Amino acid sequence: MKKVTILSLALGLLFSLGTASEAKADDQQDKKPNILFIAIDDLNDWTGMLNGNSQALTPHMDKLASKGMVFTNAHCAAPACGPSRAAIMSGISPATSGNYVNQASITKNPILNNSVLMPEFFQQNGYSVAGAGKLFHGGHFQREVQGRGFDQYYPNKKQDRPSTLYKFTKPGFPQSGLKISRQTDWGPFHPDVSLEDVGDGKVAKWAEEKLLGGELKEPFFLGAGIYKPHMPFYAPQEYFDRFPLDEIELPQGYLEGDMNDVPEASSKQGHQKAHKIIAAGQLKHAIQAYLACTATVEGMMMLVRLAH
Repeated sequence: MKKVTILSLALGLLFSLGTASEAKADDQQDKKPNILFIAIDDLNDWTGMLNGNSQALTPHMDKLASKGMVFTNAHCAAPACGPSRAAIMSGISPATSGNYVNQASITKNPILNNSVLMPEFFQQNGYSVAGAGKLFHGGHFQREVQGRGFDQYYPNKKQDRPSTLYKFTKPGFPQSGLKISRQTDWGPFHPDVSLEDVGDGKVAKWAEEKLLGGELKEPFFLGAGIYKPHMPFYAPQEYFDRFPLDEIELPQGYLEGDMNDVPEASSKQGHQKAHKIIAAGQLKHAIQAYLACTATVEGMMMLVRLAH
């Protein structure tokens, strides 16, 4: 079995490292270990090892965390997806690059454009580099990165996320019944839609096949970017079924008007949408959907079977 070092990153909150072998002293002498890098988008502390929500079901993530190091006081580089990913993939803080908003590009930012991105670093140091899914932020990959630093990418070097079968239990938009935005939506797929039909499932399967199929020349760096539990909170029906609505517990300590004194930039990040969900009496539904999406990520942790 290949020796693989696993770097798991839940963007903004968790960074854990473990070794996927029954390590012996001489294993630690390897100068160039194989690397599996897993990025999970918008996963907060609702996991077993961080105990942010006691109803979350994340046994595979918890097992991985128990075999490595969990940073419980980690912080995101910026309060937005694009600049946080740019900082991770370049090693350059937004305070240095000036990249603080999602729309800021990598190639149009001279500091970031002239940096060595993470996959390029491994490539320049003798690694075979492969990737799949959402590692960079959204359109940055399609429009700019286009496989920069990767020898191979799934689905391809101009598209980071494979398509999902959007077939729902009820037709039309929105699924949630709340007309807030297309992103602020949730609901189960039709029962005949499985995890393998959604984009993240395809990414996980591709990465697993690369890991276990012996196709990657060693040493290798393999990146797998999982989009969920990022909104909209869509998941196969079976994952909603794990969290019955009448058993969902609401968070304690919510204060009316708690967001009134936050900066304007923060309010633009979507907090007002949360108020609309609460006002409509739909908070339990939203929590159920987020837990269901987190559980789909758990279902894709076949990627870390080598750590078991």
